[in-house]
Amino acid sequence: MADSKTILSDGWILEPLTYACDADRVLSLALRASDYIQLETGALPDAEWVKAEFASTPPALGPKGLLHLGISRPNGHLGGIVFVARGYETAQEWYLGLVMLDPADRGKGLGRNALDAIVQMATDAGATSLKVAALKDNPKGRKFWEREGFSLVRQVPPKPGGDGHMRHVMQRIIKGNAT
Repeated sequence: MADSKTILSDGWILEPLTYACDADRVLSLALRASDYIQLETGALPDAEWVKAEFASTPPALGPKGLLHLGISRPNGHLGGIVFVARGYETAQEWYLGLVMLDPADRGKGLGRNALDAIVQMATDAGATSLKVAALKDNPKGRKFWEREGFSLVRQVPPKPGGDGHMRHVMQRIIKGNAT
């Protein structure tokens, strides 16, 4: 799937994104979904924020481990993004680094449908689990992940000089691949 599209329900498409082709679409979505970005960073997103998100790579992973996915309508409307680090924190884990939905598209099953497709992709790639770090200050986000089978693994306190947020690292074991 990394180079192809997956059809989701209600006409949505899960598709790969690139900075070169999709930066403007991602910025438009980020501005519509700025409630989350402002919660995390305290600022409105801009072109530099988009560039940094596309370039953000976990330690020792490298850009080839990144998968940038858009949740789009056939007309190109971007309703969400999911940025994945494959092989982080262990070789068998996929880490959902940024998951953001347009407020107009939240609560309609779009996140669940995209997650189902990503779980299938991870399963096909031999991953044994998915992880996500939910902000403590985002209880709706944490509840979504809990409903989707994620459980708390650890709490990560704010880093000195960081954004000031406690993160709840949550994990979902992928059935069939776990040992």
